[in-house]
Amino acid sequence: MIVWEEINVSLKKVCSKCNKNLIKIDEKYCGDCAENVEREKKQQWQYYDKVKRNQESKVIYQSKEWKKARTMTLIRDNYLCQDCLDSRITYATMVHHITPIVEGGEPYDVNNLVSLCDSCHGDRHSEIDKKM
Repeated sequence: MIVWEEINVSLKKVCSKCNKNLIKIDEKYCGDCAENVEREKKQQWQYYDKVKRNQESKVIYQSKEWKKARTMTLIRDNYLCQDCLDSRITYATMVHHITPIVEGGEPYDVNNLVSLCDSCHGDRHSEIDKKM
């Protein structure tokens, strides 16, 4: 009888960013690429905060009320992306305003908030940008 814990099999795959380095099967990027991806994400958020985000809404996203509403929304949605549920299960990392604040949406009302993964959150904002 084979005991799986005793077999030291290390499955590997190629880094999804550089397609060169071998990484563990449960990782997405090699060490170098992971650092680059994190740096790029940070730069994108800095640009978004500086240029695209409504400057008045910055106060909202730094408030205790927002942090509480965000947490309550994630808990309500079981930390799952609500747009992905029809086809797959994906962890939510973002909380999105259904009716944008600039259009009169209530910033702290959990009924105006939905939990989304990064990809679906980007899709929702692409749709909003097309309408504007």
